[in-house]
Amino acid sequence: MLTASPRLAAIDPPEEPLPVWRCLRTMVDNPLKAWPAAFYREPLYRSRILGHPTVYVMAPDLVRAVLLDESDSFEKGEVARRALGSALGDAILLADGPRWLWQRRAVAPIFRPERTRDFLPAMIAAAERTRDRWRALPPGSEIDLAQEMAHTTFDIILSSMLPGPGSIDAEVMQRCMSRYLEPISWVMALAMIGAPRWLPYPGMFRARRARDNLHRMLEALIAETSQAPESASNLLSLLVHASDPQTGKPMNAVDVRNNLLTFISAGHETTALALTWTFYLLSLHPEAEWRAKREIAAVTHGGRLLPEHIEVLTYTSQVIQGASIRQQRRSSAQRAVTLRSAASASAPGRRCTSPSTPFTVTRRFGRSPVGSIPPVSSRKPRKHAIATPTCRSAPDRASASDRTLRSAKQSQSWRRS
Repeated sequence: MLTASPRLAAIDPPEEPLPVWRCLRTMVDNPLKAWPAAFYREPLYRSRILGHPTVYVMAPDLVRAVLLDESDSFEKGEVARRALGSALGDAILLADGPRWLWQRRAVAPIFRPERTRDFLPAMIAAAERTRDRWRALPPGSEIDLAQEMAHTTFDIILSSMLPGPGSIDAEVMQRCMSRYLEPISWVMALAMIGAPRWLPYPGMFRARRARDNLHRMLEALIAETSQAPESASNLLSLLVHASDPQTGKPMNAVDVRNNLLTFISAGHETTALALTWTFYLLSLHPEAEWRAKREIAAVTHGGRLLPEHIEVLTYTSQVIQGASIRQQRRSSAQRAVTLRSAASASAPGRRCTSPSTPFTVTRRFGRSPVGSIPPVSSRKPRKHAIATPTCRSAPDRASASDRTLRSAKQSQSWRRS
């Protein structure tokens, strides 16, 4: 039987919206601290900072409207493009419409299960190197787990995404990525108040130098890889030789660079945080830790972990996924999109959202203790994005934003009843 878990570090949201300048300072420190209590209760929340409105959408049906039912009506917005566009360009994360579609078709075969399984030996070897490094430490040593997990995930990236550890200076690349990402909270805060792009902010010039260094390192590696025959042993080679299966259109060097950097940044930081959070939660739930270790020992028979063992580690997978959900509940990662059109604001009885209003569609997960994680199929995590609507020209039909707002009222009425 599991013991009661201790109270984790949490954010106490303000009951009322923060004053504008305090709100901006708080957003730079941690956007979650700036969200008022109503944000966690209501299906939809409206905010306005220096005349720039934002609508936060939390209810599942509204999330579905933005990300699925009305997805063709939305495109990426200013916040995401300003935060990541200088490094990732028009890669799959920030692209829209036909350009997104052909890139999606080109990279889809790379991430099929049979392809990703080929990377498992490299991933296991990286984990074993971390384990051996820890075992070599003197008894009672302390380690920075977040830093160790970042080191491990980057080791995996070099082994699976790039030609090998000797192909690039790993320490320099990791440092450049960290320096580029450090001031992103400033970029997002300035974008949300409509500040001009030229406005300087702390860390801006260092971030630009880091971006340029990342581009130069990857461009040299891409040029070398493009001259070699295709190899399924690393992601870079697969990207260099990838093409749209319908049109045959290949990626050029810039496309490969931007998408490779997208996958590296997404796979590096997010995975490292998820692993750090997993170890932290396991330290609070020794019974869950013991059960996961017992499962691993039973599957491997006390020997070395092999790729074929991964799929049968059911409970261990549930622990990692459940811990990742908790970590995501504390994440402020966002995806920005813009509604292409919306209904006439003059239509009688209709409340139309004004053009260029950011819609922040936010994850709100239920609690799931590490020791009693429900089956993966029963968990329905909510999505997280930013959308910006403008008004649709046809007055005789409701707009995507109208339907979103109407669904919000219905969700609120249902919950209160």
